[in-house]
Amino acid sequence: MYITAFFTDEGTPQTGLSPTIRIRRITDDVLVVTDAVMNEMADGWYKYDFTGYDEEIEYAIRCDGGSALGGSDRYKYATNENYIEDIDAKLTTEHGAGLWSVTDGTNSIQTQLNNLDARIDRILGLTQENHYIDNTSHDGNGNMTASRVRIYSNAASVGTTNDVIATYNMTATYDGNGRLQTYKMEKV
Repeated sequence: MYITAFFTDEGTPQTGLSPTIRIRRITDDVLVVTDAVMNEMADGWYKYDFTGYDEEIEYAIRCDGGSALGGSDRYKYATNENYIEDIDAKLTTEHGAGLWSVTDGTNSIQTQLNNLDARIDRILGLTQENHYIDNTSHDGNGNMTASRVRIYSNAASVGTTNDVIATYNMTATYDGNGRLQTYKMEKV
């Protein structure tokens, strides 16, 4: 994993520096990288390839641009802490079902993402992708007055009972000249 830092001197990007990096494991305060040299990229950007990075471990990172930089320009710092569980719990606690509720009553961000995937599938079906019309009825002029419409998450399943996202009943009415007057699609 690359760790990057951007160094400026009073807002002006600085090149030609020899910054170093320290990386400390947060759980036991052990220094796992001690003053390793960062490589210059360009335009004030420097990087360090942290080959020992483990995404399950939380680290505290400090980059030192060197004594040529003063004050707040010299040091950059960061962590890789993942606060998603804390954010999810806080939002659920503060906003309850009003903000995070979904049809199954759960409140996790993962559930929200899964629900979004299902909604996207449904939208694709409603835009005439992977849909099937059957059980049709017609009036004396041959105009379709009723049908069943099913949308599918998988094109290979269209026309079967597998992978059905939703089923709708369609009804339509026509005037005496065969022109469409009303068209209704209701989810079953």
